[in-house]
Amino acid sequence: MDVTFSHSYECEQLTEIPGSALPHYYFPGATTEGGGDGMLVAVRPEHGEPWLGTFAFSRVSPKGFSGTRATLNPERLCVVAPGEGFVVTASAPRTGASLGINPMTDVRTVRTLGIIALAEFTQLWTYGSTGLKNVRPAALFGTA
Repeated sequence: MDVTFSHSYECEQLTEIPGSALPHYYFPGATTEGGGDGMLVAVRPEHGEPWLGTFAFSRVSPKGFSGTRATLNPERLCVVAPGEGFVVTASAPRTGASLGINPMTDVRTVRTLGIIALAEFTQLWTYGSTGLKNVRPAALFGTA
C-alpha cells in the first residue's frame, strides 16, 4: 500500500478469504450479494467495523496495474484492481465507486500536488481534493 498521504485505516491485500465473518462487499456496486472475480482487500478503519472488499478486475486489461493507495482525504482509499480503479470511504464501504478509467495502465502519487495521477492508454487523470479530473499532461506541470 502506498501511504504517501496520512490515513485513518489499515488495509491489506489478501490471497484468500479469512475464516472470520467480516462483512464482504463486491465492487463495483458495493453489494453484499456477491460479484465477480477481483482483488481481495481487508480494510480496518480507525472508526468503524472492519470489512472485506472484492474489487473487480478490468475486462479490458485483467493483468494490468494493481495496488492500494491512501488519498488526500484520510478516510478514503484508492484501490486499483488490475486495470480498474475504485475510491471508497474506509468507514463506509457502501460509498465505493468506480473511477471509470479503463484500462488503468499506471498510478502515481504526487505528494507535492496532493494528487494521485492515473493513466490509461491515451489520457491522464488526477484524483485529489476536488475529485476526479481529466487533464492534459502539460497542464499538470504548468507547461501548457
